[in-house]
Amino acid sequence: MLKLATIETGPIIIGVVVLILFCLALYYIVRMMKGKVEIELPKRGYNSGEEISGSVTLTSRKELKMNRFFVALIGYERIERYDSDGNRKTRRKEIYRYEHNLAEAGALRAGNNQRFEFTIVAPGSQKSADSSELSGQIAGAIKTTVNVISAMSGTSRRLEWKLEARADLPGVDLASSKKLRINYI
Repeated sequence: MLKLATIETGPIIIGVVVLILFCLALYYIVRMMKGKVEIELPKRGYNSGEEISGSVTLTSRKELKMNRFFVALIGYERIERYDSDGNRKTRRKEIYRYEHNLAEAGALRAGNNQRFEFTIVAPGSQKSADSSELSGQIAGAIKTTVNVISAMSGTSRRLEWKLEARADLPGVDLASSKKLRINYI
């Protein structure tokens, strides 16, 4: 009789999980050793067309060669739906991105602590000079129709916003983000 060797899957799964956790810890240690980015905002809620002003502090713990340093306002469409088994499926899709450069390529000395001010205008439903009231009503009707169809199909859609500050570095970037709320008026 030929006996096949059985391999225990338990130790393999534990080994893979430990390896993943080790890699994550190593990533965050490398990132922490480079420095940090901090975002300061006076508030978290804005109306469309309102200025989002704040500051970003970049602290380097060792000498870094930076490709660029920027803030980005990013909008995501969050889509939730239920499948035929009743399980909730969620997916996020980036639908808006505006980047504002704070600093160009250069070297940062170890111990550098620099503060950058920024202002970005919140996107929204402002009418451009060439848009008519009729086109605004048509766009509103289309949006309402999409929302009704989504509701009937058991799908929920909403916009989520975040402000991200990122130092583009070789290897691991330094980054930070804060969630925002943008109200359309």
